[in-house]
Parts: sequence; C-alpha cells; structure tokens
Amino acid sequence: MNAPLSSGLGLLFLVGINTTLQAAPLQIIRLKPGENFVTTGVLDERSDTAFFATAESDFRYSLETSSATVLQIRVSDFSIRKRIVLEAGETPLQAAVLDPHRRRIYFGTYGDPNREVSGQIIQIGVDPFEKKKTYLLPKGEFGISSGVLSPQGDTAYFGTLFGTVVSIDLTGMTLIGDSKLADETNAFQCAVRDPSGMFAYFGTTAGNVMKIRLADMSPLENITALRQEPGFRCAFFDPASPYVYFGTQGKPAKVIRFLLTDFRPEEAFLLATGQNDLVAGFCPRGKGIAYLIAAGPPAQLIQIKLKPFSILSSRPLPEEIGDVRCAVFDGQRQAVYLGTGRDPGQIVRIPLAGL
Repeated sequence: MNAPLSSGLGLLFLVGINTTLQAAPLQIIRLKPGENFVTTGVLDERSDTAFFATAESDFRYSLETSSATVLQIRVSDFSIRKRIVLEAGETPLQAAVLDPHRRRIYFGTYGDPNREVSGQIIQIGVDPFEKKKTYLLPKGEFGISSGVLSPQGDTAYFGTLFGTVVSIDLTGMTLIGDSKLADETNAFQCAVRDPSGMFAYFGTTAGNVMKIRLADMSPLENITALRQEPGFRCAFFDPASPYVYFGTQGKPAKVIRFLLTDFRPEEAFLLATGQNDLVAGFCPRGKGIAYLIAAGPPAQLIQIKLKPFSILSSRPLPEEIGDVRCAVFDGQRQAVYLGTGRDPGQIVRIPLAGL
C-alpha cells in the first residue's frame, strides 16, 4: 500500500447569468413530475443525442414499486425526443456506458442488500430507441455505481457496493468474471479506462484506487490515497499526458493526480471553499486544463490548470438548479450537460465559452 496523501416532453428555458466572466446563457429542460432525480447520462456523438436516466425518489436502493425513465435528448436543439419508462424495480439507473459499435447503452441498477435483491444491467438500444435486455447480477452483488467499456465494445466492467468489479459479455449478456478488493467496505464510485484500453482504474468511497488489467480481469494494484476523509466520486484522463485524475467528495473537494508509469499519487490539489463534492471532470485533449463539476448547492463549473495545479475560473450556477447528480461533456459543441436533483429534475446545458 502506498502512504495516503494528507490532508409532455419537458420545457426549455433560457437563464441569463450576470457574472464577471460574462458567461453564455444556460438552457434548462424541466422534466415531468416523477422524473425527479437525474442519476446518470451519456452522449452518443454519432447520433447527436444524449441519454439521461431519472428516478422517482432519491432512495439509493431499488424499490419494487418505483420505475426509472430513460430520456433521449437531441442536442442540436436541446429537446427531448422520446422517453422509455422501465419496469418497476429497475431503478435507480447508474454508471451509463455506450457501445458506439453495436449502438447500445448499458445502465446498472443498485438492487437492495437488505432484501437480497441483486443489481441489474439494463440494455437500451440507441436506434431504434428501446429496451433490449436485462441481466441480473449473481447473488450478493449490489450497488453498481461505476463502469467502463472495453475498446471493442463487447465487454463492460462495473464496480459494485462491496468492492467487486464484475465483467459482463455484452453480446450474450452473461457474466465473465469478477475481481474483489480485500476490504469489502470499499464501494466503487467512479471508474475510467486508460487511453490504451489495457487498464481500468476504479475509485472507492473510502479513498482507494484499484488498477485492473482488462484482458484477464487481474487486479494489479490497490492504492490507499485518502484516509479519514471523503473518498472519490469522479475520475478522468488527460489524453496527452501519463496522468489520471480522481476527484473527491470533500468540502471543499480535492483533485488527486496519479502518475501512470509507476501508478502512484503524485499531488493533491485542494479546491476553494464552497467547491464541494466533485461529480465529474473532463479534460480536452492537448490543452492542459480540465473542467470540474461541483455538486452544490449551489453547483459550480470550475476550470483548472492541471500542471501545475491552479484554478483558472469558476462559474456558480443559480441556486434554483439545485444539486448536480451527473454530467456529460460535449467536446464537439464545447458544452456540458448536467442532470440535477430537483423535484422534478432538470437537464441543464452550459456552453464553455467565456469560462
């Protein structure tokens, strides 16, 4: 172990924000009653479409009387095109991953360890937009909150509540295998695949990062980067450098840079007061910067320099947006789409120009 670091279809609104950054106006889609908490999202650049999942309540376990909804949003005019309401119990959806080759999206559900209800993998077709298949995880596997896809798109790897990573053959929706952490209190909360496609890194709520070789599901290393402080919630790569970054749930949050060549935490960067609980991070190729989403409320969009670490700018969002639950980055349009936890929920589009 390494030593820890110290320390209808919905309504569209335009909201002008007067800040010193002269930021571009937000666009907001207010969802229908029952679509109360936006839990995860993914962007399909090929079809110019984003997909977001919503839940009826904020309860973390799968309720047998509740349903999730999957929204199809055309990003060119930022409008909801269709929605799919899933069967009761198939909620809340998390850890969305997209297979761009087979045109499928995969969501994980939480299940309920108190009732011995295992988590599930839900397969949704992109075109046509419809539910395809459901896979029930083996007994004792709960709480899918993170996932990555193989470069070929035929295998998905999902992190669970009790420190297991399961691999699923997506062509037949069958279990391939799993890897476990020694300490089952390590709930996997975020994951990222390296640019080579050979390895994945899973971060836990306890502050560990587990490195897995995807070809044979071998756990290679498990680093404890945090102790006695909030753990990780998001992860992202800088495609132009040998680093991976993990964001914490702290108040304020931290960003920790890991060097991939020998897989060790290199530096921790503490954000400013009020920049709490990082939901997502995105790094445009070759710019040496990253965009971070702090959950709030009030939520913030933060731009940082990656090396050396520094805050370049930040944009607090209106309090009426509420807290942010998920975020999707659109590199082509230089915008970010946020899913919020209002009642009902909202999808918010923020241009990065002016930040």
